Amino acid sequence: MSKIKTIYIILALIVFMASGILIIIPEFIPSWVFVQQIVILILYLANIVFAYVIIVRFWNYLKSNSERTTTVLVTTIVAILITGGLLFSFIITSMGIGQGFMGGSLAKELNYPSHKVKLYLYDDSFLDAMTTLKIKHKTLPIMEDLAFVDNCRPLELKISEQNDTINISCNNVLIKVDLVNRTAEKTYLKID
Repeated sequence: MSKIKTIYIILALIVFMASGILIIIPEFIPSWVFVQQIVILILYLANIVFAYVIIVRFWNYLKSNSERTTTVLVTTIVAILITGGLLFSFIITSMGIGQGFMGGSLAKELNYPSHKVKLYLYDDSFLDAMTTLKIKHKTLPIMEDLAFVDNCRPLELKISEQNDTINISCNNVLIKVDLVNRTAEKTYLKID
């Protein structure tokens, strides 16, 4: 009976670790980042409890069936593997939380309540300046990519509104965002 419970606890540990990593894959809208952090914290607190129970069960099982040296060695190896797995999954989730997996930083939020649309400008600059324009999904609290603006940081963009269209321009790039259809059209302007 005890072996079956231990297998269930090991499976729960694996599922909770995988769930913590899967939670960071979609790019949640910024207002949901706190919820995402709370869920991951709860998962990892539960994982610490599962890890402790697994290590104690291994110790007790081996103590009654093996020599002391074998018990200490096997329990130490199991503890190192579990701790390493928890540390790895915690580092992965810490790097990805709040911005999808290794995304840029939020620079500006544009709200158009008449169309029930929120646009987010992310600074994805690394070696070159780059801005990513994202839009909130219609129903889910996640974002979708609309367009990318190369060689331009979010604060350098010129934004103007015309009826149901938002014009975003920088250097020789013009992006027209249709707020009704939730689409973007990118065009390159000729520089004379």
